[in-house]
Amino acid sequence: MGLSKRAQMVFDYLIENSYITTEIIKNWGYEHPPRAIKDLTDSGINLIRSFITNEAGRRIARYTLSDPRALPNTNRRQNVPKALKNNIYNAQQGCCALCNGKFEPHELQADHKVPYLVQPDNGSAKSESDYMLLCGSCNRSKSWSCEHCTNGNLIKVVDTCIKCYWYNPLDCLHVALQQFRRADIIWQGDSEIKSHTMMVREAAKEKTNLPSYIKKMLAKKH
Repeated sequence: MGLSKRAQMVFDYLIENSYITTEIIKNWGYEHPPRAIKDLTDSGINLIRSFITNEAGRRIARYTLSDPRALPNTNRRQNVPKALKNNIYNAQQGCCALCNGKFEPHELQADHKVPYLVQPDNGSAKSESDYMLLCGSCNRSKSWSCEHCTNGNLIKVVDTCIKCYWYNPLDCLHVALQQFRRADIIWQGDSEIKSHTMMVREAAKEKTNLPSYIKKMLAKKH
């Protein structure tokens, strides 16, 4: 049984993380998350709904699979073995592959370097080179960008993905086919946070935003 793209995304996330919330789905760009949930339940997959409170104190819905053993035969992505994830974690030195922030193993999510939309697992053997570990924020950004990319939706050329920022931020020619460049940065630890606070204040004095201030400072060095 096949799933729609929206239902497949929800299903894949459930398989990898055991739960999903309406907030997570909304962060993907869907303004009405319950529709994505209904797409999945209409396909015959039963979910259990509960409610939790998010960081902002708002009550949101949380969904889990009612019985993972009784799933229909869907073309879903394969789970990443724990040993493989540990190897990748060590290779990345505990950092997110995009923002380079330092995280505990459980805080990083294994993600296909070439999006599943373009190159499904199809039961093939898994290799460290096929995956990267991303923090939740970067994983959501990558998922949303790839989902809205023409290559991910229509063309599906693997070589195009390999030249993308989301595949290799250090050696890329485009960002989801858009001709611009980007860098994701995270500040951690007292020293770095103090530097971040200082830059925010300096940017405010110059009546600009932090990204523009950083680019201006870098331009002065070249």
